[in-house]
Amino acid sequence: MAVQEHMLKLFDNTAALTFDRGGTKVLGMVSSEKESFAFEVICQTEGAVETWLGVVELEMASTLHTIHKRAVFEYPSEERVNWVKRNLGMVVNTGAQIWWTFETLDVFERVRAGNKMGMKNFALKNHQVLNDCIVAVRSPMPKVQTKRINTLIIIDVHARDIIDTFVRDSVLDEREFAWESQLRFFWDKDIDNVKIRQCSGAFDYGYEYQGLNGRLVITPLTDRCYMTCTQSLHYRLGCAPAGPAGTGKTETVKDLSKAMSVQCKVFCCGEGLDFKAMGTIYSGLVQTGTQRSTALLSQPPPLSLTPAVVHAHVQAHGDASTSSIASRSRCSRWYLLKLRRSKPHSPTASSASPLRGARSRSLRRLASTSR
Repeated sequence: MAVQEHMLKLFDNTAALTFDRGGTKVLGMVSSEKESFAFEVICQTEGAVETWLGVVELEMASTLHTIHKRAVFEYPSEERVNWVKRNLGMVVNTGAQIWWTFETLDVFERVRAGNKMGMKNFALKNHQVLNDCIVAVRSPMPKVQTKRINTLIIIDVHARDIIDTFVRDSVLDEREFAWESQLRFFWDKDIDNVKIRQCSGAFDYGYEYQGLNGRLVITPLTDRCYMTCTQSLHYRLGCAPAGPAGTGKTETVKDLSKAMSVQCKVFCCGEGLDFKAMGTIYSGLVQTGTQRSTALLSQPPPLSLTPAVVHAHVQAHGDASTSSIASRSRCSRWYLLKLRRSKPHSPTASSASPLRGARSRSLRRLASTSR
């Protein structure tokens, strides 16, 4: 099919769709790492391509919801390594975090009831679970299963470190900030869906197929960045992580999107970006209903008056009639204002980039000073 080459642009990590022999039915999805799953309901490729691809997207979310629900239900009744080998990578990561959150809350309840050793015993269990995964990953198995366990080990290490910190600092109540500040996953029975909470923010799980694209090692700094991003998204504001180049600002935002299973778009913009281009980007995000995106403005040349690094994190709900992205992002408004101020007013220079105009004025000012 002609759409196969565009799949990685349309979805987060879907390399190809699985069609029947005649090419008239979509049977499932395949990731870049060759992990695959089959749809619960077969999709027909009838009508305009944007119509049936929209149906494919809805069926992707519906099928993954069913797979998640089944895996979460089966988790306690099966040996953990076997459970990992049977399920999709994103299902393993989310299901394991849902049950870890549930077990941690259960420990808080037991400690409140008088079991003072509950947290220490849970810490020992976390160590044992991690060791089991380490032993399993060393045994011969298919490459896909090895990647699943590798990613789960990264998540288990973070879970172990959190519980060890709770034991060290005597965190024994779920109302303490050390627990509230963690990215916690729940299966909400009222809505029959995965709910993600951190501090005052609450988000629905996105069910964007992630394949086996891996996860970053989670450090205390990563947790603080997660908290900053989720709180800004909760209040419909922009989020602007700042720091030297190559320190992982963009990758941290992408990793948060993986954890929440939402599509993340990264825009690497050069000098020629102006407010019209920014408006086009935001307009497209609203119209497509993308839940979260990242706009990365790369470092401008020396002597430029524009900000060095700006990250704009945007959350859109629904269509353009119910969402206004540009008005909700503080950093976006600030950056557009800088562009308007730096744009030259002479007719001959009106076609030049605002960033280049600002740089040329800086160079002229520097030359006059040196004279």
